[in-house]
Amino acid sequence: GEETGQLDRVFDDEELHGAKVKVVPTAAPGTRFGEHYGLLMCTQGEAYGTGAVFNKMLSRPAAPLVLPSLAFFFLACVGLQGCSQRATAARPEFAPPFRVDSENPERLTVRDDLMNKLKFETVGQDDVQAALTGYGRVAFAPDASYAVRVPYRGYVSRVLVGVDDVVRKGQPLIELRSSEVARLRAELANAQVELKTERLGLQRLERLVEDGTATEKELMAARSRIEVLSATIAGNRASFAATGIEAGVGERFVLKAPAPGRVLARGVSAGELVSPESLDAALLIGDPSRLVVQASFPERDAVWLQEGATCAVTINALGGARFEGKIARIVRAVDPGTRSAQALCAPKLNDKRIAAQMLARVEVKVTGESKVLAPRSALVLRRDDHFVFVRVGPHSVERRLVQPSLRLGDYVGIEQGLSQGEELIVEGAVLLDGELDQAL
Repeated sequence: GEETGQLDRVFDDEELHGAKVKVVPTAAPGTRFGEHYGLLMCTQGEAYGTGAVFNKMLSRPAAPLVLPSLAFFFLACVGLQGCSQRATAARPEFAPPFRVDSENPERLTVRDDLMNKLKFETVGQDDVQAALTGYGRVAFAPDASYAVRVPYRGYVSRVLVGVDDVVRKGQPLIELRSSEVARLRAELANAQVELKTERLGLQRLERLVEDGTATEKELMAARSRIEVLSATIAGNRASFAATGIEAGVGERFVLKAPAPGRVLARGVSAGELVSPESLDAALLIGDPSRLVVQASFPERDAVWLQEGATCAVTINALGGARFEGKIARIVRAVDPGTRSAQALCAPKLNDKRIAAQMLARVEVKVTGESKVLAPRSALVLRRDDHFVFVRVGPHSVERRLVQPSLRLGDYVGIEQGLSQGEELIVEGAVLLDGELDQAL
């Protein structure tokens, strides 16, 4: 009977792909592949001496040919009379492009012409050597900068330095007036006077105790008062020493530089009311010769970072200038928001144009134990699993589950699933994966 369908593949004529045709199965049928017919087609009086796979597009299976062989031969000859003499008498037979192995459902047999179009690469094994890339900013080393803050509430009288000034240790920076400082100084002076008086009284009391005129209880009370006054004086003096303020008299005091450096920022002006609770520091001072780069690395790469590893810093603001150094410190904690970890690269920054907060790119060279390496293009991701297609014969490939580890540029370390010397498909693996699933 006559059946209508659509051309699925035409091997020698791309223009006929998808053409609507009518098929009479008894008129010179070709090789049959399940629900497909291989046909020798005649169109517009000419015979296409090539094969086409015809998709029946029917839900029912193709009916077997029941005509007698003589009638079949007669109808076939009539169907070919209108064709050109260029049509060949022999019908070509065509193999399917892929065939699933009956014993191993993960294995495909690929037709020769398609096998030659696949690109393979041999699996290698080598020591892990990778360049990890992170991004960050230029900053001062942890102990190379400090903020000068006001220890007591007061008013700024004078700011004695400006931004970019170089200061030495102990140099005056800011003059201030504070009623709190005046009160503490007064309390310190009173405590010193009381202490002197109590000590004189203690000497007289000790003589009276010897004569029996005074009691031991009175002597112990006098000694206790002296201890309290001594502690108060020591505390006030320690407070002034910690802030660098002299224990003098009056409300004026001077903040001095605790270490040498360069003034990077100034946050106060003359006449301004300041306090220890102020968010901004009065001055920011740092050593410009001790700069580092704080860079963030992806979580998957952070586990391979090592202290002492070679790092290279590139600063685009300086025309891509590159500086070599070493990893000085690694923060062994991952930021939950960015899923990254920080590392400190200490390069030799010998360019005076470099300033804190400049953007920088950091490359770190890491070396690990020998691993099997596979091209990233060979991996096929299915949900949370990774697969590759391995050549297992001249015309056969096999889908195999692998466990990847570190990504090294265009390659991936493979923990298990592959061996050195095996051949992987690096182009077209995704298409084979789809064909295998459709066949299954």
